Parts: sequence; structure tokens; C-alpha cells
Amino acid sequence: MKKSLFIALIIFVLFFKAYSKETSTKKGSIYDFAFEGIEKSYKDYKKNPKYYVNGPFNTDGLAKEKGWKNKYSVGPEGDFWSIIIYLEKGKNILIRSVDIAEKIEEWYLAKYIGESKTKILEDFPLADKDTDKGFVIFYDSDERFIISVTVKDEIITHINISARL
Repeated sequence: MKKSLFIALIIFVLFFKAYSKETSTKKGSIYDFAFEGIEKSYKDYKKNPKYYVNGPFNTDGLAKEKGWKNKYSVGPEGDFWSIIIYLEKGKNILIRSVDIAEKIEEWYLAKYIGESKTKILEDFPLADKDTDKGFVIFYDSDERFIISVTVKDEIITHINISARL
């Protein structure tokens, strides 16, 4: 009885170690994680007291040319630098851009704010069209959106995700 309990305990420990290692190191491109933790619609934030929702506002420029009618801004209460811009056309809603300037628990890429730029480059190596200009890193390989990472003194200060219209 003791031997089978010991074997079961060893199997459990090995399974737990393998599972925790797999979930702690996510693999994929930065594009796979760009919108992780960000709701698909501004409507999902309306009843969340941690966030403000402003809008609708009329669109302009390229968004207006492409037929997007309304624009909404969403951000964490008290943080006016981190913001999500949504566009709306009928029942279609698009995340136009995300600006991250603070560590926001729910937004996956926000964990890199205040970290060394080498951390994000280790986790998300540059692809062919991506560039590191020293003060900014451009992830530009995806046809859906561009991600720019602003760096000051080798520390990440801002991340912007912009959809290509």
C-alpha cells in the first residue's frame, strides 16, 4: 500500500512540474499575444468599474474612408496614457489601436512595461520585416497590425498595437 502511494505521489509531482513548466512559458509570436486580455468590444467594459468608456465619437481620416462610423475609447480608471480605441460599423467592432503605458494586470503585453528590452526580444524574436532601431522596436511582419515598442535607456516605456485598415 505504501509503495503504490509513493509511486502515485511521484507521478503527481512529475505531472505537476511538466504542466507548470508548459503553462509558464508561452510560445508564439508577439502577434499571438497582442490582444490577450483585451476585450473584443468596448461594450464588455461598460459594466466594469475599473475602466471608463467614452463615445461614440465620429470617425475621421482612413477609418471614415473605410466606412467605420463610430469610435470609442476605453481605459483603466486613473490611467489616461493606456487606452484602447474601438471602431464600429453596424454590428462590426474592430480594435483600432491599443496604447500601453502602465502595467495593467489584464493586458498581457503590459507586463513588459518597465522591463529591459532584451526581455521582449528574447520572448518575441524579430522576424524578417521587424526592426530594432534602439529607441523603438517595430514588429511589422503581420498583415493585420503593427506593434511598436518604445524604449528609453534600454527599458520599455510604451507599447502600441495598431490595426491596419
